[in-house]
Amino acid sequence: MESNEKIETHENYESKYKLLLEENTKLQGRLKNYTNIQQELISANYIIDKQLDSYKKLNYYIKKIVESESLERFKNIILEVLVDVFSVESSMVVFIDNNQKSYYTEGLEKKEFNLDAIFTDIERITLNNDVKKPIYLNQNQIKEHPALGNFQRILLRKFKSKADGYKFFIVGFVSKKRSFNYDKLNSEELLMFDNFSEQMHSILKHRMTRNTLLTEKEKYGNIIANMNLGLLEVDNNENILMLNQSFSKMSGYTINELIGKSASETLLNIKGRHKMAKHNALRQQNKSSVYEMEVITKQNKKQTWLISGAPNYNSNGDVIGSIGIHLDITEQKRLETQKEKLLKQLKRSNEELEEYAHIVSHDLKSPLRNVSALASWIKSDNIDNLKVESVEHFEHLELTLEKMESLISGVLEFASVAENSKDIEKTNLQELIKDLIRTLHIPKHIHIKIKKQLPIVKGDAVKLLQIFQNIISNAIEYIDKPKGLIVIDYIEKKYEYEFSISDNGMGIDEKYFEKIFKIFNSLHKNRKHSGVGLSIVKKILDLYNCTINIKSTLGEGTTVYFTLKK
Repeated sequence: MESNEKIETHENYESKYKLLLEENTKLQGRLKNYTNIQQELISANYIIDKQLDSYKKLNYYIKKIVESESLERFKNIILEVLVDVFSVESSMVVFIDNNQKSYYTEGLEKKEFNLDAIFTDIERITLNNDVKKPIYLNQNQIKEHPALGNFQRILLRKFKSKADGYKFFIVGFVSKKRSFNYDKLNSEELLMFDNFSEQMHSILKHRMTRNTLLTEKEKYGNIIANMNLGLLEVDNNENILMLNQSFSKMSGYTINELIGKSASETLLNIKGRHKMAKHNALRQQNKSSVYEMEVITKQNKKQTWLISGAPNYNSNGDVIGSIGIHLDITEQKRLETQKEKLLKQLKRSNEELEEYAHIVSHDLKSPLRNVSALASWIKSDNIDNLKVESVEHFEHLELTLEKMESLISGVLEFASVAENSKDIEKTNLQELIKDLIRTLHIPKHIHIKIKKQLPIVKGDAVKLLQIFQNIISNAIEYIDKPKGLIVIDYIEKKYEYEFSISDNGMGIDEKYFEKIFKIFNSLHKNRKHSGVGLSIVKKILDLYNCTINIKSTLGEGTTVYFTLKK
């Protein structure tokens, strides 16, 4: 019995020992697993710490990039990032200006690269026409393409922006060995590089946009500051927010004296304030307006300003005040007032001249007719007793009296050319000229030809008749050829007609061209020619703001050109 009990006890111990050994083995396995897990955690913590350290470095460098003032500094910091964060041994940052079609490179190893060839190869390798994400090429891929250079691995980011006027590349040529797979980059590093390059592109774009805005602001700021027009910005309560130097000069106040002050209370009288209030009300209705305003300067001088005012809006489209451009027209208003006075005086003088001409004409013509009649009677009663010389004297006296009467009539006609046409109407020049030809005394050897149908024009029919009558009559008087010809023609222009009246008469020397348009200037002694006709024509055409000039050749003839508005 004892023997059997001992054997059983031994077996129990052995069985328990085996169980303990198994448990010990399991515990050692678990301990080993725990050790591996602990090592993995340590490794993971190391990687996380390293990545956190990389992100901290990135944030530090990004801050430096944002604060950098020059593009040169911008590039140098990017190169520091590629070395310090991404362990790049050789790198490049490339900017290409699309406008100037030029580029330059800068890196830790300065080399010239054919960027077009590089990206053409990369796009072909990746079967992607636009490289939008970071691209990794391994050593075998690089060696197949000489344009990519003698680098072991390439990590790059490419941006295109035609609208921005530039291309921007961050290119990292990587050659440092790593503990991980030689031909495969860490996904976190790839993502970090992607985020970094994206931020660099955004910062560069923002920088260029900001520089453009600053340049534009400086340019327009200089224009506003130096332009001769006064610029003023006020809020809805007419408090001055901004003004330029010209406005300060116009008003007599310094900029600091006006900022924050009420524009109306500072510069306007009571009447002006009421007027300004009406225009400010228009601003609240989103309306602009142009108006004149009497302003009182700091020196208590009254000025007249022409103001163009418009609503000023905030980013939400709400009216927050108005902006006005101011022009000092004080001198112009003074000249306008003087002009009005002069015009009134001139009108009164013309009326007095016309009245005087009528009086003179009446008072002179009556005695002349009496003298002419007496001379004629004396000559007729004594014709049989007069010597040949006496008869010639009487004929000379008659011609002189006739010339004097013609001069008096010319003065009256010249003075009667009114400043304003009384009857502005459509006038058929074809009919007017035909009627004129029927009433004129035209010698049989002279023919008047109308080359083509004359147009209908607007004007005072009497004055239009005076123009053609005087020019044609003048031509008739100076045709000295057996077969005389007068041709009336015109050409049509955009806003006017240009007429021409040509004759084949004796012609005029060029030195007398200006003289013939002055009153009483006759180039030839002719009892029927007073020297008033062409001066009347010139005066009428001046009233209509039309032109007249002549071309003439001695012995061949003269052409008078003049315009009439449509």
